[in-house]
Parts: sequence; structure tokens; C-alpha cells
Amino acid sequence: MTKSANRAAAKAYMEARAREERDQAERQRILGMLETIGPFRRFLIQTRAPEELLTKLDDWVGELTGDRTYLHSRDSSHKPLLLLPHERKKI
Repeated sequence: MTKSANRAAAKAYMEARAREERDQAERQRILGMLETIGPFRRFLIQTRAPEELLTKLDDWVGELTGDRTYLHSRDSSHKPLLLLPHERKKI
């Protein structure tokens, strides 16, 4: 490889690494929000909050995760993979 090709490869690698670090930080931020919202959603269910409020909350979670049922009751070891918006397939 030539010196310029090495530089280009190193730059591309560093950009990909930085992008992955940003994505991981974004995932952690979203998971932190979901950890806060989960108990709130359970509280709303227990207090028989209006269905419209739960629907809006589920829709918002769907925008964050791509799965509006992400917070619904399920075994914690079976949580779906959290994909960022740019990682989801466009259907």
C-alpha cells in the first residue's frame, strides 16, 4: 500500500470506530431512558390510567427502539436487540 492509501484506510477506520462509539453511547442513553420509563408504565397500568396515555407511551417507545412493545412484560433475558434508527431496515 502506498502512504496515501494507508492514510485513507486509517482515516476510514478511525471514522468507523468513532461512529460505533457514538452509536454505543446513544444505545446506553436510550436504555437509561427505558429503565426510567418501564416502572412509570407499570404504575400507569396499576392505577388504571387512560388507555390513550399508554398508547402514546408505547408509540414513543416504538420511535426510540423500533418496537413499541419493548417495555411490555417479558423475561428480562429476552429483551429484543435495541437498534438505532439508522440501523433499522426501511420497509
